[in-house]
Amino acid sequence: MKKILVISIVIMLLYSLTGCGSKIQLPDNPIVYQQKSNDKYSYLEYDGKIYVPYCPYEEKYLGNCIGYYDIPAGEYTEAGRAYVCELKGYLSDEWLIEFLDTNCSEGMILREVNTTEIPEGFTSEYEWN
Repeated sequence: MKKILVISIVIMLLYSLTGCGSKIQLPDNPIVYQQKSNDKYSYLEYDGKIYVPYCPYEEKYLGNCIGYYDIPAGEYTEAGRAYVCELKGYLSDEWLIEFLDTNCSEGMILREVNTTEIPEGFTSEYEWN
């Protein structure tokens, strides 16, 4: 029985060290994005650039955490913080990943609205893309 407990603890530790949560750490000088919305979707804005939802993320694309935005309390939500990361292998001026938690369970790839080059294998079902 002790052997099973020890193995379970080791597996949990390995997952926590290699999982997404260990990668979501704000840098010393994080970028602070603004979350805005229109009648179709919520989007991020920073330095004159607008990032719109494109598709769900896959962990293999997770790059470094570069910033965040604060989520105000709403009728159905508590106030909190969302994290913004680079899309590995792509410019952060064109592609980002946002997460609503440090467990990376709710992530979305975002495309800057003027970006026309779509990575191979990416598809979007949103009408604004």
